[in-house]
Amino acid sequence: MYADTVFTCDEEKAKTNLRVHDIAFEGPRESFGDPFQVTIENYRLEDDNEQRFAMIAMTGSMTLLFVVFADRSNKDTEILPIISARKAERYEQNIYAAHLENQNH
Repeated sequence: MYADTVFTCDEEKAKTNLRVHDIAFEGPRESFGDPFQVTIENYRLEDDNEQRFAMIAMTGSMTLLFVVFADRSNKDTEILPIISARKAERYEQNIYAAHLENQNH
């Protein structure tokens, strides 16, 4: 278990994400606290040998997001760079809803 979680991002990517998807990276940070989040391995960047993850999760303001992030944690600190975030598409909303339904049974 980590004592601290640090969220990072490339500032230029954050500005682009806000302009393109109308999502500031504060929302995705909130979504990591969603106990019903759905997270999967997304793809690996061969050049950087970095695993990317995709998460569908709810923010505190009840916006369902699709978030891509990496895990650069070390032994003391959980470090999660946010790569991109957008509002969840219909099929992602359906995945999240099905996951919630399964949690209630």
